[in-house]
Amino acid sequence: MSSTLSQLDGLAHVLSKSFQDNAAEQTHRWDKEWMRYLSAKKDYWFYFYDMSSDNYALGISPNTIAKMSAEEVSTTMFYKDIKGDAWVAGADLVGKDVLEIGCGPGVFGRLSGRLSKSYTGIDISRFALSVARLTSPKTCRYFHLYDPAGLETLAKSVDLAFGRHFFIHHNYEDSLWLLQFLRDLVRDGGLIMADFFCDAKTVDGARRRNADQPLSEQHPSALFHFEDADIERLAAAAGLRCEAIDHRPERSSRFARLRVGGTTSADGASTVTPRQ
Repeated sequence: MSSTLSQLDGLAHVLSKSFQDNAAEQTHRWDKEWMRYLSAKKDYWFYFYDMSSDNYALGISPNTIAKMSAEEVSTTMFYKDIKGDAWVAGADLVGKDVLEIGCGPGVFGRLSGRLSKSYTGIDISRFALSVARLTSPKTCRYFHLYDPAGLETLAKSVDLAFGRHFFIHHNYEDSLWLLQFLRDLVRDGGLIMADFFCDAKTVDGARRRNADQPLSEQHPSALFHFEDADIERLAAAAGLRCEAIDHRPERSSRFARLRVGGTTSADGASTVTPRQ
């Protein structure tokens, strides 16, 4: 798999006229996808739950969250029956400037706004972002992917960038520019936590595809199967150091811990953690 993007691309690619010219088409596409998704969800109450005031507190303290592993953050109830649902260690969230790509209606922003130093959400859907802005704490800010003036202010401004059920919907080529984009928003030495789908037996060429297959026009939320080698090659192409890949077959997921800037290990090898 090759790409026309170089390691110099990233924020500049997103700010370019050729990219921004797709704003109307892509925004409309994902507005409709979010409307479809919300209409189908049975547990949709928290998507519209207003936590913009200071009267709400999480059911667990930031100090406790700071000691949690990524798996614990993912599975612990943060507020009522709402899980953290983010594969990020608590120490990388609490008191840090964090950014979520594909934030949707700000579900995690409502939680993170009460434990992180700041929370920034980016999404394509203006519909979802409207919900997020109405319901999130004041420590949260939201940007449309097709808002070049706003995005330009985010360069090297956060300690951590991550996605929740996000990279699973992107193929290799799409993931490359997305990682390069996030790389340019994260401070040197910071982290990107990326979630990839992995379940080779379900690949059908329609809703479930291999990493090197094209995006689906019919199914915006199609899933793309990644192997460790795909992720390692992707990280190298994006100019990132792959510190670990946590393979969780029971979740059909591979979670990659990618370091921005800094120095690489002596042998240049990444750490791969299988989960049987």
